[in-house]
Amino acid sequence: MNETAETSGAVLPMACDLSTGLCGADASAPRRVAVTYVTDPICSACWAMEPAWRSVTYTYGDLLDVRHVYGGLLPSWEGFADVGNGIHGYGDVAGHWREMAEHTGQAMNVSVWEDDPIASSFPPSMVLTAARDVAPERDGLMLRRLREELFVHGRNISRQDVWARAARNADINPDAIQERLDDGRAKDLFAADLDSARALGATVFPTLIVEAGGDRITLRGVQRPDRLAQVVADAAGVQRPRPSVTLEEAVAHLHVGTTAEYATLLGTTGQQAVAALRAAGLRPHQLPGGAVWTP
Repeated sequence: MNETAETSGAVLPMACDLSTGLCGADASAPRRVAVTYVTDPICSACWAMEPAWRSVTYTYGDLLDVRHVYGGLLPSWEGFADVGNGIHGYGDVAGHWREMAEHTGQAMNVSVWEDDPIASSFPPSMVLTAARDVAPERDGLMLRRLREELFVHGRNISRQDVWARAARNADINPDAIQERLDDGRAKDLFAADLDSARALGATVFPTLIVEAGGDRITLRGVQRPDRLAQVVADAAGVQRPRPSVTLEEAVAHLHVGTTAEYATLLGTTGQQAVAALRAAGLRPHQLPGGAVWTP
């Protein structure tokens, strides 16, 4: 198996289907793409990549097999320091998130660090591994709903009432999650994820491992939308389609979404997205870095 910055070992295309944009020995059969996404529910860089990620999963979702691995960003504040980002305790996180939001244009609520600081990312990670065990097909949706509680609403996702609301919004029974937390299954599942993250060599969040046709590419850190889309398209053996998403389709897919998320999916500038969203009657909630829109 190859692991390179560019897909290697590809078969030269022998035919291209103009109606689908597919090229290859069998132009009607794009490759399925396995994506291992090593992440953490309180990772601000992962939230900053949501515009690119949500756009890619909309465009190529039928070809993607996504596996989330929860890697444990913050065991506790005791002995923890992120010197590169100027974080020595939870009091430094709000400022870092504001900078991240303004730099990336991805709206981010920082209030949890001022009002109800998160002590560890391990409890919400165990919630996610339990939810995945209950409803594996809703793993990605549960992660998104939990992140919305934190990054949109500024709530402490370690709290039972908060993660239970996220579970209900993802159509997962919170009692089934609690049962796995109580009997230790969630802890064991999370420990297995921590082992997987180490085995994969994931030293930063986000880390995306994209595999198809015997080739593998590892992407570390926040990926630009065009870069991520091109990597997935190349892995699948398809041409990148031109943006053709209507506002109605974008709202149906994103529902609660930031300006950056809507602009990326629509293929417009942020200003154009704002104008279209206002005209459609969506309600903005202003946060550092931009707005969040709700139908």
